Amino acid sequence: MRRVHPVFHYGETVDDYSVVRPLFLAESVQVYEVLNTHLQRTECLKLLTPRHPLDVSSQWDEARRASQTGHPGIVPVYRTGVVRSPTTSVNCPWFTMAYGEYGDLYRLKDFMDESGWDPVRQRDTFLTLLTQVAGTLDGLHRLDRPVVHGDIKPGNIVVSGHRSGQLRALISDFGLNMAGEGHRSMGGTPAYMAPECFEESAAHPTRDRYAFAVMVFEMLCGRRPLEVGTDSAHSWEIYTAYADIQKHAPRPRFSDYYPGAGARSVDELFRRALSVNPAERPESCTAFITDIGDALTGARRRRRAKKAVVAGAAALIVVGGGAALATGSHPRARFTCRAHAPARMSWRASTLLRRAPDSMRSKPLMSRPRRTRTWMFTRAVPSR
Repeated sequence: MRRVHPVFHYGETVDDYSVVRPLFLAESVQVYEVLNTHLQRTECLKLLTPRHPLDVSSQWDEARRASQTGHPGIVPVYRTGVVRSPTTSVNCPWFTMAYGEYGDLYRLKDFMDESGWDPVRQRDTFLTLLTQVAGTLDGLHRLDRPVVHGDIKPGNIVVSGHRSGQLRALISDFGLNMAGEGHRSMGGTPAYMAPECFEESAAHPTRDRYAFAVMVFEMLCGRRPLEVGTDSAHSWEIYTAYADIQKHAPRPRFSDYYPGAGARSVDELFRRALSVNPAERPESCTAFITDIGDALTGARRRRRAKKAVVAGAAALIVVGGGAALATGSHPRARFTCRAHAPARMSWRASTLLRRAPDSMRSKPLMSRPRRTRTWMFTRAVPSR
């Protein structure tokens, strides 16, 4: 891989910013941690480094579109500028954004491992952050002119909240596309691109939902659902390989890679979310991640159990009320039947039946003596 040299160095001044350190270096983009010398605030500076001169205004589209949405789940952009590259003499646009103390989701995972977080805590944290991302994406998709991010992946999710103690996920690196006719794009990262993205077609929210599903799979399983080797491949070969497997390769089962409970019930969710047919994918990212969280944390099972308990309690109340009416009109009997339903009624019935003579156990409930029926569903009520 070609070595990339930083354009900025420690202590160098860019407008009102002092460079602290490089965070990410690539041929087309460089990211730095910088200090706003006026506000004494740590920010993130993104420098676009094209090889050839381009229209600077078009390169600012990412920053401009991200700012115009006004969504709280998007990394806010503070300032923009231009600097001439010392190596290519090309004008390179830059803009500063909010700084995420934990970096992206990959860096957060490293932090979790180094800090000794157990698997359950890591899972719950990722589910919380991914739910935040889902809400932001759904908000963009519901705009009057729906906005498609176009490049959802772990490296484009910035995590902040170190000082507040509450983690917050923000979407950055917008290759934003306005969905609809006239806005066609083949951009994105091949490993996260939906099959239809490899063909020139109108941008649509289903693209983001597919990429979101790939990201969720990766953060929970430690690998992407579909991968190709990259040891000796050129970028175009990688692109072509992913175009083939995204369109034709069978999707793996989530339960084959996730060791935790509830994985099998998630398999069908991923089968739909990673479908080649966009119409089969979930209607929203929030619905998708909510179903996954419920399945993996047991929330869905707890809700089913709660419904069963409520139904059973209602049945006991009905039975208890009927028995109380059958026993007479003693005011204490009516009060205690209401006050102690349903759990205590069930306990007293079973307890008294165990203590009753064998001859009494063999008789149907409603054929037993009146006094016995009263004792079974209330506290001790003196007979008249």
